[in-house]
Amino acid sequence: MGKGKELARQLKSQLGTNDPVHICELYHYHIFKAKLPRNTKGFYTKLYGSISIFVNDKLPPEHFRYICAHELGHALMHEEINVMHKDFQGDCEQMELEADEFAFWLLMEDKWMASYRLGRISVVQLSEITHMPMEVIERLQQKGIL
Repeated sequence: MGKGKELARQLKSQLGTNDPVHICELYHYHIFKAKLPRNTKGFYTKLYGSISIFVNDKLPPEHFRYICAHELGHALMHEEINVMHKDFQGDCEQMELEADEFAFWLLMEDKWMASYRLGRISVVQLSEITHMPMEVIERLQQKGIL
């Protein structure tokens, strides 16, 4: 089980919710809709011990939960890495994959995953259920995360 999947399952079990906004509230993380460059969907930062998540205010409303979940994944799994650290030399692609894995497993309900595994719903439908971009779902599938 991947790092993101394990953490998402733990949170859902402990907190009784898969809503990233509610989880942020429980952790006292702040979420802001902000005017961001078109190619920036969101980011998180930790400043003076406070976590803030910024989501591009131009994104369609249905993408809000996914971006919150993705950035929450970064905040929880990659706490040592901060958008303010411009000298970071780590594996950004791996961290993005982990954040997407976390977001997928947080947003995905077990009943839908069971239906997918039984061939009753498609990858396209998984994308629609989670409101995650199709290319993200396909990348998770290619990496063997689904």
